Amino acid sequence: MPHIFLPAFEARLRARVLRWFVRAGTLDPVDARDIAGWDHGGGFWLDASVRTEGHDRAGLECLLRYCARPPFALERLEQLPDGQILYRFPKPQPDGRTELRLTPLELIERLVALIQPPRGCSGVRASLARRQPSG
Repeated sequence: MPHIFLPAFEARLRARVLRWFVRAGTLDPVDARDIAGWDHGGGFWLDASVRTEGHDRAGLECLLRYCARPPFALERLEQLPDGQILYRFPKPQPDGRTELRLTPLELIERLVALIQPPRGCSGVRASLARRQPSG
């Protein structure tokens, strides 16, 4: 895909993902509208440098396993009656905490901070990646 089409493609992908979250009931429509208006693209990043040929079954499996892998154990998450998210740490933290309570948006904010820009990022994308807040 030529690089001139990436901004439009990213915007369209972002709109579709946010719409899907709203339809699934996991994101409030007002929050989705706010996220869509964020200057840095709402946490969406498209790495068009990674590609796998359709006949490369091992490469496709590797890519799908990577995409499907959660950044943490889902069984440690629980949505509380008040709408907050409870995450139980696998072991006590240095300060003794065993769990963390967050709003859904705070959880998304922390997860986005874990995403590293792709290696070999160059040009405009690299300068944008360096300017992203680290959390």
